[in-house]
Amino acid sequence: MRKIAASVLVLGLLLIQNPAQAQVYKTAKVSITKVGTRHDPETGWYVYARFYIAGIKAKQDYRCSLTAYDKSKKVIKKWMTSGSSFDPRPFTEYEALTNIKPNQVKLVKSVTATCSLANKIATGQVLPPIMIDPALIPAISVPLTNVLVFTVTTPEDWSAVVADPTIATFIPGGNQGTYTTNPALKPLKVGMTIVHMTQAGGMTYDIAVTITG
Repeated sequence: MRKIAASVLVLGLLLIQNPAQAQVYKTAKVSITKVGTRHDPETGWYVYARFYIAGIKAKQDYRCSLTAYDKSKKVIKKWMTSGSSFDPRPFTEYEALTNIKPNQVKLVKSVTATCSLANKIATGQVLPPIMIDPALIPAISVPLTNVLVFTVTTPEDWSAVVADPTIATFIPGGNQGTYTTNPALKPLKVGMTIVHMTQAGGMTYDIAVTITG
């Protein structure tokens, strides 16, 4: 395992939510900051959007519906994403992506998003994150109630594409102002997916991630 620089703060601990808590979602304002496409040699093309969610709090669940359009505002693809806000900096930029066909890549011009926030904040037992070196671990199992943190020395140099974005979502690492976070993977539902990780400079690693109940 690589030694993590002292200035690197491991990305938030995940809280186990009490299933008895009723979640009511209310619409929140969303600001799209970037729209684009990217390609993974093994899993194909993706359209993505980065955005901020106004009023979101730490450890608060969100749900978003996104739509990609061409220049004439014709719908190219609709998709959904959900997760829990970043702790302790919930106003960090979020990202959502989904597969598209190769002939749709040049058509993508804009994306809209509508998000809603849960009325309750997650409370309960704190679990330590599962930590791995992406260069050494080719496969890993992660409970749905935990988070996978990638122990790397230069967090801002790493990006990833999740083959099945309904299984888990990638959270980029980097400078958060007063501290630095490692990149991480947040489980969304039980299942298995390949996470294709890329380090600036050309190094790539495929990790088989199984999310367990």
